[in-house]
Amino acid sequence: MFTAKSARWQRWITTRIPAATQYRLHTRNLFIFPSRAGFGAILITFLILVAGINFQSSLTQGVAYTLIALGLVSMLHSYLNLAGLQLSLSTSPRAFAGEPLRFIVHLENVAQSVQLIWPQAQTQVDVTGSTNAVLSVPTSQRGPCAPGRIKVVSTYPLGLYQVWSWLDLQAQGLVYPNPIDGPLRSEEHEDSDQGTVRNEGDGLVDLRAYHDGDRPRQVLWRAYARSGELWVQQGESQAHSTIMLDLASVDGDIEHRLSVLTHWVLQLHREQRPFALRLPGYDMPEGCDDAHRERCLDALGSYQ
Repeated sequence: MFTAKSARWQRWITTRIPAATQYRLHTRNLFIFPSRAGFGAILITFLILVAGINFQSSLTQGVAYTLIALGLVSMLHSYLNLAGLQLSLSTSPRAFAGEPLRFIVHLENVAQSVQLIWPQAQTQVDVTGSTNAVLSVPTSQRGPCAPGRIKVVSTYPLGLYQVWSWLDLQAQGLVYPNPIDGPLRSEEHEDSDQGTVRNEGDGLVDLRAYHDGDRPRQVLWRAYARSGELWVQQGESQAHSTIMLDLASVDGDIEHRLSVLTHWVLQLHREQRPFALRLPGYDMPEGCDDAHRERCLDALGSYQ
């Protein structure tokens, strides 16, 4: 029964307030209802009015009519506090699994106290005269994250009425896999005893152990990914080779493999080593800049 009511509510609110990237609050998308304090005030006012009429007390009736007028004025101010408020999302955030996604909601024409609540994310923030509100949504697993509709609510000025709206700002974030250090199966063939390595198409190259001061470009990073040991190419004939991060080169379940690739994307980017990414149905050419890093992480986070 509750599921059916929830489905009907979702259909109604979707029809009444369609999804949009920006909203301006007005009579069409604002709702007002007495709060608990408001219902208490209505009951007390009614009892005072009944007592004034019963005992024919002009003073008591005057108090009741004053409270009624105060309630009506409070209702008007409660509505005007949110009417004209504009909301929009500033960014589509990114975060690693286990870290919060921080959605920045931009507000204009903020009058008095306003509260933003994301029920599905169990997060809320009070806004008073601020133009930006940050809502943190906890994450536990990678993939797209859509927290759903946001509730905008205010009980200004006396707390007798709750004015609210349910807005779908089309909030969409992306959660990257949690980086895990792990080995990659390499296409290189090492011979540690002979101090040589054979790259595809490069022939034999002399090797020695890594020493402080060696240039990062001389390090055989794919060999390090496989064995965990640092080897350096000797001589001036080092061949340029692109490191290929391939999902098929990692052992384990799919989530573990994506986490290992995420670790290598971050490490190779820090070391400014060109690398390419290969996923089933997706190939990212080599690169090492910030944009390349973001594209690779997006691909890993959204991989199905």
